[in-house]
Amino acid sequence: MKYNWKIKEIVKKDLSNKENVIYKVFWEKIGTDENGNVGKAQGSTLFNTDKVNYNEFVEYDNLTEELVLGWILDTITESYDKRLNKKILNRIEQIKNPSTKVSEFPWSN
Repeated sequence: MKYNWKIKEIVKKDLSNKENVIYKVFWEKIGTDENGNVGKAQGSTLFNTDKVNYNEFVEYDNLTEELVLGWILDTITESYDKRLNKKILNRIEQIKNPSTKVSEFPWSN
């Protein structure tokens, strides 16, 4: 299984002494199996704007996807990552073995 992460949306706000501070990031983790089947798990990460380290602050225009993903991955615990992977595997399994909705029942004949 190959996994990739993607940023879907960034929420920013202005603080009293700094503009464009990242507040929340919506992301998805994408898994692709050996047969090319794709499953996704989505989530979001909230950042505490009360604890902004201004000595390490990166201006919004200088952000990279890799940097923001690094911040997100720093918050992902091993157990949460396992749950994400399980969701991805379940979605791939649904693709490989789809269910069928029916409105005619055996007892209706």
